[in-house]
Amino acid sequence: MKLNLGSGFNKIEGYVNVDSAPESKPDQVVDLESLPWPWPDSSVDEMRFDHVMEHLGKDPKTYLGIWREIWRVAKPDAKIFVTVPHWRHDNFVHDPTHVRAVTPIGIAMFDQTRNIEFAKWGGQETKLGLMNHIDFALEKLEYVFVSEIQNALASGALSQEKAQSLLDHENNVCLEVKMLARAVKPGRGEGWTGV
Repeated sequence: MKLNLGSGFNKIEGYVNVDSAPESKPDQVVDLESLPWPWPDSSVDEMRFDHVMEHLGKDPKTYLGIWREIWRVAKPDAKIFVTVPHWRHDNFVHDPTHVRAVTPIGIAMFDQTRNIEFAKWGGQETKLGLMNHIDFALEKLEYVFVSEIQNALASGALSQEKAQSLLDHENNVCLEVKMLARAVKPGRGEGWTGV
């Protein structure tokens, strides 16, 4: 099974299109913040969140619960595609329905191997994977730059290094971020008790 979660009017052939708004006529009406989700454990091969995750879980407990549900319903090695507006672009800031920034590091914090590495060297990053008994590996990351930056990169007028520096320090450089995470089951750090 493949789920297009928060599909709205953007249906994808071959997916179960899921949304909380019945007027968008999804295949299933489901409020993703109402937990647990209606799908069985380890039943989903792929999930898509296209400009959806930034609308979910204003309360951290709800947001973490959503990630626990993603992991619960995911088959081992299920793919989770997340596309969000870049947190330093006006498109993210202006929309009052955007309740949280979703970043690559924020998703990587659900990686139990990363959690253990950070714990061993005394890193202060919250060990979300270990704490929530879930494990995701962030496998792919793509920044979609605004057209001016894309054109400058394509023409050679801007180097990748300079584009990265702009991305790290300036607003309105990147429109959106596309990420692919993989559900790791069983979790790689389960049973780990510390250094």
